[in-house]
Amino acid sequence: MSPKICLRIASLSLFFILLGHSTTFIQPVTHGEPEIQVFQAMKNFTFDMMGSMRSHHDFYIGYSVMMTIHLAMIGIILWILSNRTPQNLRELNGIMIALTVGTALYAGICWTNFFIAPAAPATLAAISIALAAALSRKVEA
Repeated sequence: MSPKICLRIASLSLFFILLGHSTTFIQPVTHGEPEIQVFQAMKNFTFDMMGSMRSHHDFYIGYSVMMTIHLAMIGIILWILSNRTPQNLRELNGIMIALTVGTALYAGICWTNFFIAPAAPATLAAISIALAAALSRKVEA
């Protein structure tokens, strides 16, 4: 397997998570009245955060949007990296190692705090980036 294919697998895996994560904005899923009450309480409880009035719901939505943006950004970066020549990838090995560590940590959080739908593709992405980094090191300069 080539580094290019590994990076594209990683990119597509993150885009899969992005697709699932983004659909909740388009078609929210609720689990009944107790959940609605929790969200309402999150919206109603406001506090001063460094001069801005915020609620727990603001943080919940804000972090969700930030995650969507970061998933898209990392997926695009991986796709761009996949278009590099093997020699260029060898020079960018440090970036791939950093992406591997970050994606592996993300996968760990998905396994411990979420569920299999984001955790499995995130794990696949981390393994694929690590494999691309390892394969690119074998390329002659």
